Amino acid sequence: MRKALWLALMAVVLIGCSKDDVDYPTAHRFVELLTVLKNDVQGMELEKVGLNDSESVLLTTEQHVDAQLERGRRVIAEYSVSDADVSSRPMPVRLHQMGLITFDTIRVVANDKMADLADARMTVVSVWRTGMYMNLQAKVEFDGEKRSFAVVADETTLGSPIVECYLCNVGSDVGVTVIDRHAYGSFFMGDIWTMPTTECVRLHLNWAPDEKSYVDMVKNP
Repeated sequence: MRKALWLALMAVVLIGCSKDDVDYPTAHRFVELLTVLKNDVQGMELEKVGLNDSESVLLTTEQHVDAQLERGRRVIAEYSVSDADVSSRPMPVRLHQMGLITFDTIRVVANDKMADLADARMTVVSVWRTGMYMNLQAKVEFDGEKRSFAVVADETTLGSPIVECYLCNVGSDVGVTVIDRHAYGSFFMGDIWTMPTTECVRLHLNWAPDEKSYVDMVKNP
């Protein structure tokens, strides 16, 4: 019997789930960022894009989400796989939770506009690449207002071996009274990654006002 999941329409954090079936024992349970390929009453198809340049896996389920999800949308999902199906391709799965994350293409910004961008008030926990997606996990300062964050590339570095990218805030500045919320983001960087001159995409991280660091995603390590 097909079951529908509810999707929490939030740009920062996932919620929303179906009843978690207790009659599905398996050691293969995951929480991962996935790409939506199909979502209708017949079920869903999702792509697990491989880490770095590893092979991607097609996931299928008769469940679906009661929300509009365009093809190519990145989401975070908790799912499980039976012992018998873990090596199957495509891989049939059971969805338990799914939610929206911040999802965008890396935006190119003119160098003289970079100083006008507000730094994202966030602490990045991890950054990793899956195919042509830059993904990150972070703690974000939240004051009750709906806002998001973006990754921008300095236009003057396009065509250089290292393309310089930065995190910035989208929307009004965060207020004084805030709490930390957990967040995930996925940013398509295909146009930059496929440039023949690109050897590395560098994401700058602002850990503190007087301390800066970065993470490099190297094209041909």
